[in-house]
Amino acid sequence: MPRIHPQLQDCVFFLYRRSPKTGAIEGPFGTGFFISRSPLAFPGLNHLYAVTNWHVAIDSGASIMRVNCKNDTTRLLEYDPMDWHFDRGDDLAIVDVHDDLRKTDNISYINERQFLAGDFWTRAGITIGEDTFMIGLFANHHGGNWNTPCARFGNISMLASKFAPVAMETGTKQPCHLVDTHSRGGFSGSPVFAYRTNGTDLTKLNDLDQFGLPRPTNVLLGLLGIHCGQFWEDIQFRKSMTSTEAARAAIFEGDKLKVPSSMTIVMPAWRISTLLDTAPFDATRKQREAIWRASRDDRL
Repeated sequence: MPRIHPQLQDCVFFLYRRSPKTGAIEGPFGTGFFISRSPLAFPGLNHLYAVTNWHVAIDSGASIMRVNCKNDTTRLLEYDPMDWHFDRGDDLAIVDVHDDLRKTDNISYINERQFLAGDFWTRAGITIGEDTFMIGLFANHHGGNWNTPCARFGNISMLASKFAPVAMETGTKQPCHLVDTHSRGGFSGSPVFAYRTNGTDLTKLNDLDQFGLPRPTNVLLGLLGIHCGQFWEDIQFRKSMTSTEAARAAIFEGDKLKVPSSMTIVMPAWRISTLLDTAPFDATRKQREAIWRASRDDRL
């Protein structure tokens, strides 16, 4: 596994909610990450957004972001679940954060041009076996008062296909990538990256140099998509493994329990772009670009 640039950790934030009973902040419950859209007609302008799962920000009500700041503190960006635009079927939720971020926030963002989609996808020639990693919330050890994301590593097992839609926990079936990587509670909403380093492309195995060694191949890094959940599988307990569940209900020999498998469901990055193209976001971008154009004309 190659070293990961620290800036990729800085694009991740954790999500919290207010207790409906006490109003106190609870969490963290999940992960989100910052992205940007940069219109070619407005060089220097980045529209900034936060992305997570529908089941985190909307269904669970964890719509409040906590971001790290450059003075070693954190701050909350409080949004209501209704502030997020979402696609329940794709398990996606996005909110425009352009005007709410500060220069003192210790964050980075993933530009939409880094999405493994469209022409980038075609040129990259992504296939099964590609290396992947995701960065997100490890709920059992998340850093306390400071967002401290963890990384998990794996490989692409199956690419999204209209012929093999994946059953989502939202009740729909969608074409999704499947990645062989373990996950834990809290990683929902994590960005999943695919990467390729020199010498790891087995499709070039017959392209040998004068010494009989595979020639170096292209280097690749891009956003594959967003982690939505795991496939679940049944396990059967035997007497020697009898235990108790968290709710203190007894587990008897022969009982079957569902546990998350190592197969992660990843909603493709291009579905994020599809949601960004909807009318509410488009209207806000046009307003912002008009202000940007007027400001530029004034400077000229």
